Amino acid sequence: ATLWGFVKSLELENEKIWGGIIDIENSNSEKFNFEQILSLICREQKEKQILIGENSIQVPRLRKAKITPPSNELKFRKDATYMITGGLGDLGLLTAEWMIKMGARRLILTSRNGLPSRNKWKDIDSLSKIGNKINAVKKLELNGAHIEILKLDVADEKKISTWYDEYCSASFPPIKGVIHAAGNVSYTPFGESNAQKAIEQLSPKILGVINLDKIL
Repeated sequence: ATLWGFVKSLELENEKIWGGIIDIENSNSEKFNFEQILSLICREQKEKQILIGENSIQVPRLRKAKITPPSNELKFRKDATYMITGGLGDLGLLTAEWMIKMGARRLILTSRNGLPSRNKWKDIDSLSKIGNKINAVKKLELNGAHIEILKLDVADEKKISTWYDEYCSASFPPIKGVIHAAGNVSYTPFGESNAQKAIEQLSPKILGVINLDKIL
């Protein structure tokens, strides 16, 4: 799935020369042959995405889905703490709002930049970018939750470990779940990208989840 997402991005950047992608589910299969691939490439009706499976050839199509509501509604424990990495981003704040509706009462929202100390909030323009985040946190608290803002880079193993040791020694409610929403949102065309930019883009997601799994 990761490779497909990457390839679809290449397509958007190179529409004039782009052909398509063929994903071979099992290239070691006896049924795999180049003639089949050539016939798919040369056929009159072009498909930009093709999956060759063991016994079928599939292409993406939209169809109406039948959604069955879950039999048991998810509920979060009121006596536990839950962490949302990237918690001050749009996705993180929406997730926090949903978790509170589902019963969560103590949330830790992590952010690499954090927020100013609470005693300075009254001096910040409520229409500014930081002011909007502060307003969102206040709204969450009005819904009955305790919100802790934690300035933390989850890609930094040492900093997470140090913080977690301090958290446990303070006898706070145990962390019973983590929503990993941290990410570095930026756009660089593939032709202008390099290893350093790739590391900056992927570190919060990949190193972040490795560190969280290892330490928490």
